[in-house]
Amino acid sequence: MKKSKPILLFFSLGLIILMSSCQTEGCTNPLALNYNPDATKDDSSCIYPEPEPEPDIREPYIGNYLVTDSLFMLGEFNSVKEYTLSVSLENTVADTIYLKNLWGDANSYYAILNDSSFNIPSQQVSGPYHTTGNGNICNGTITYETSGDAYLHKGHGSKQ
Repeated sequence: MKKSKPILLFFSLGLIILMSSCQTEGCTNPLALNYNPDATKDDSSCIYPEPEPEPDIREPYIGNYLVTDSLFMLGEFNSVKEYTLSVSLENTVADTIYLKNLWGDANSYYAILNDSSFNIPSQQVSGPYHTTGNGNICNGTITYETSGDAYLHKGHGSKQ
């Protein structure tokens, strides 16, 4: 009988070693892309999906607008022009938009968007001339006012 205790102890230790060495390593988190339901020991290999990007708040304003632009020179009405104004992102981030073909001149000017309103910071338009302005894009309609040294533009239009 005394011999059975060491044999039983030896057998128990062997079983414990055998059981611990039979653990399957892998990703044990079911939220991971590489989750292994057979894994009994986590090996820190879990890979998680990329979070969904936040929607771009500028997206509703992007597009082409058929605008009517009135020009005032030195406070007097000068002319009316109708053209397509394109609002785009041009690889910018956060709150910047571009107004392409503003005044029908084929150039792009940047603006800073704040909700549905935008501000056109001072920027060179032609030669030594600069312009500033502001506007709003709401329910598919754009309105803006820009001014420079001797002129004032007032425009409005609908998204196409």
